[in-house]
Amino acid sequence: MDERSGTGRTARCCPDRRGDWARLRDARHEAGEEGGRGEGERERPIRRGGDCAVLSSRGGQCLDLPHPADGGAPPRSDRDRAGRGGVVLRQQGLGLSHRSGGAAHQGALPPQGAPCAGQPLEFGLEPHEHRALRDRGDGGHRGRARRDLPRLCGRARAQPHGRSHHDVQGGLLLSRRGPGAGAHLGGRRGQGHPPPGRAAPRGLLTGAGDRWVSAPETIGVGLLGLGNVGRGVVRILETHAREIEQRLGARLAIRRVLVRDVERPRAGVPEGATLCDDAQQILEDPKVEIVVEVMGGLMPARDYVLAALAAGKSVVTANKTLLATHGEEIFAAASRARVDVLYEGAVGGGIPIIRTLREAFASDRVQALSGIVNGTTNFILSEMVGGGRPFEAALAEAQARGFAEADPSSDVDGRDAAEKLCLLAALSFGVRVTPEEVYTEGIRDIDVADLKWAAEFGYQVKLLALAQRHEDGTVALRVHPTLIPATALLANVTGPFNAVLVTSLAMGPSLLFGQGAGSLPTGSAVVADLIDAARNLRLGVRGRVPHRATGDAFIEDLRPRPMATVETANYLRFTVRDQPGVLGRITSVLGAREVSISAMVQKEAAGGGPVPIVVLTHRASDAAVAEALCEIDALPFVAEPTRRIRIEQDPPLVR
Repeated sequence: MDERSGTGRTARCCPDRRGDWARLRDARHEAGEEGGRGEGERERPIRRGGDCAVLSSRGGQCLDLPHPADGGAPPRSDRDRAGRGGVVLRQQGLGLSHRSGGAAHQGALPPQGAPCAGQPLEFGLEPHEHRALRDRGDGGHRGRARRDLPRLCGRARAQPHGRSHHDVQGGLLLSRRGPGAGAHLGGRRGQGHPPPGRAAPRGLLTGAGDRWVSAPETIGVGLLGLGNVGRGVVRILETHAREIEQRLGARLAIRRVLVRDVERPRAGVPEGATLCDDAQQILEDPKVEIVVEVMGGLMPARDYVLAALAAGKSVVTANKTLLATHGEEIFAAASRARVDVLYEGAVGGGIPIIRTLREAFASDRVQALSGIVNGTTNFILSEMVGGGRPFEAALAEAQARGFAEADPSSDVDGRDAAEKLCLLAALSFGVRVTPEEVYTEGIRDIDVADLKWAAEFGYQVKLLALAQRHEDGTVALRVHPTLIPATALLANVTGPFNAVLVTSLAMGPSLLFGQGAGSLPTGSAVVADLIDAARNLRLGVRGRVPHRATGDAFIEDLRPRPMATVETANYLRFTVRDQPGVLGRITSVLGAREVSISAMVQKEAAGGGPVPIVVLTHRASDAAVAEALCEIDALPFVAEPTRRIRIEQDPPLVR
């Protein structure tokens, strides 16, 4: 009988049918099975539309019984029933297949297009399938009430993408095989035939009480580098293993780790991983399906990444230098191999700016972005403002606290921010640009006096990466110290934190803020990419999102707008000797270049030394200001070269 319980249907086990059991016993003896059954063995009758087989618990052997057309007894009701220790299922017109001693024996196949069409079923040497169904017959336990078998709907329906095509009848999960069928229930590679154009799904379905859940598989990962970021990746994978498994439906296991010296004792080695000093051991290992590159630098990282892509492995990297320099080659190789290259950790540490621009803004048009994308320089400037320390002392503090490298040139000279801006520009505007084409200034020449003057005028100084789309279709890309209003959102980003302000037509301004440096923030972004790559791998949808938001065929070669044509307001600090006519000469030179003054302050010099004159200008072309300063610095009363810092009053919009 059928009962409805909750949202599912159940089939209740029924008493034995002695006539069926007699026929099963006779068929067994006629088959000449020797030795009988051992203690604890039970016959498991399986009926399929009148075809019946005995599945013994020993060796998974199957014996065919007569079809009703050949004189066998037909089923007594619409539902076949189960006897003691067995499961009786109904499947009209479907032959049987079984294994005995490792060989498969197949019954008659159903006609093409038959109801509940499927390929021959397999029984016997599939222990995980049989464990998936808890035996809920009375099983010989007298006096104990029988429990219901969960019945899942067996109607023909479209299968979800990435799942195995299974037939479930009477509570037993059956695996179908053959062309067009889903992958094997166990999810082992090389078994089953996925539908055309779709990769074989991954995973194993098992029973958990009355629920059917996907038992986690293990996806192998190869780690190139075990430095600061590499140890952060390992720590996050180990600490958040349970959450990752629940969200992904699979386990991520680091199989091998590339290091320089395998003999040197080191901390942070992942459990169960093998250290190696030869990258080929990772690239050629079939158990490594995703490669994580956190070694940094250009070479040999470029060669390793390209080799991994050629081997059909997805790549996760936090190497902005590699992508800014060789990104075109790497993305093209990934597209040919139809695998993923994910690089969230390359920009902004733990801030999800890459994923946001690739996916969240897919329906919008980014007009401009401005960001603090280097935590080292932001920490240094914060120390100079808060503690009044000169640049050298603030840099030493950043190095002591792990926010700056031993060689900080890439950070303090702006190169690091320029490389990140190239990646952001490709995602925002669909353009191809190199760091050498980005106008770049660092913070080495910033003096504490400039920070104090800026605060007096109501500004803060930040090293900004700026990208702006102009009305004529050109894009201006620049990295330089910038005065921004103290009330602006970016002005309140201090220490090693990063923030990116994106301005788009539909959304307006959007701010992403978070830690931009450190092993755990960057490691968190890398692991998030790793989960994304593993999910795409399991579902067979690698390359689902274009690597740079825009398809490779639509990426444009762009020469950024010349800096000379960019218009900004300016902070100018002149250091001059105190003598008559100085101020008049300065203003006349600026006026001749059409540079208008908006504010000016002159304070009396202490002890008769040089006098500072601070001028704020209205917006003017960069070329005009540069020409004026060149002329002024050549005047005889100028004691030091003029200090110039550009000003951004508002988030850059279309002008």
